[in-house]
Amino acid sequence: MSVLIVTPFFDEPPRGFMAARAGARFLSAKNRKVIVVTSRTGNYPRIERRGHIEIHRVKPLVYLPAIPYVIDPLLWLKLIQIGRREQVSAGIAL
Repeated sequence: MSVLIVTPFFDEPPRGFMAARAGARFLSAKNRKVIVVTSRTGNYPRIERRGHIEIHRVKPLVYLPAIPYVIDPLLWLKLIQIGRREQVSAGIAL
């Protein structure tokens, strides 16, 4: 069973979402494959694997550091593509 977690920021300081990281670690400890989809706002790899956690970073259409979220109207299409490819059975949006 794969679980998809969607969060605007995952590791990016100072905006990393602790709930997303804690949830991903908890589910991966239960031997679940966790796919995290987050924005790519810094110099991070596009795809990164950490044990059972696979992080997909998507370059947003618009990113302004003063706004705590990213703007990307095509995000839903990217989520559907990743979800189908990874055969996701559950999703969490934070």
